[in-house]
Amino acid sequence: MTAKILLAVLVAISTLLVPELAGAATTFAGPKFLDYPAAKTSIENISEPRLETAKDREYRSSILGAAHKGRVNFAGHYIFSVVGCGSSCSMAFILDAKDGSIYWLPFTVSYAEKADKGFGNEFYAFDFRTDSNLLVIQGSRNELNDDGLYDYVFGHGLLQLVKSQPYPLKH
Repeated sequence: MTAKILLAVLVAISTLLVPELAGAATTFAGPKFLDYPAAKTSIENISEPRLETAKDREYRSSILGAAHKGRVNFAGHYIFSVVGCGSSCSMAFILDAKDGSIYWLPFTVSYAEKADKGFGNEFYAFDFRTDSNLLVIQGSRNELNDDGLYDYVFGHGLLQLVKSQPYPLKH
């Protein structure tokens, strides 16, 4: 039996034994990071952030700190960074390492005890890769109790929602 057939049999058996899992496997099937590749750009020096808005200036220390770490971690030549805004609340910005532009996510992200922990054993509100334009957000946006997974694609300074999924197993 090949590994793929064995895996399919195990998944089928587990969904028969635990019916709640039958929907969970398909519910969380979303875009893959490989579906949205980002060209890796060689950045020798991170551009100085352009603090243009009142929000940029208010969070100047966080933005400058992210820039001075000099670690591109998102969508080829961007630095994705999170700023706390409460006990379970986070804001995030995307810094263009090439030209210093700053893009704030248009919402906060918070989580609750009913979070699915879909990224592993620990809760992470954001999942992203250096070689992908895909940004996966887990939690509630703007504290609206819309807990779920949200798949966004980042391009030209904009986030575009490509898929949203409410948590399948709410407690």
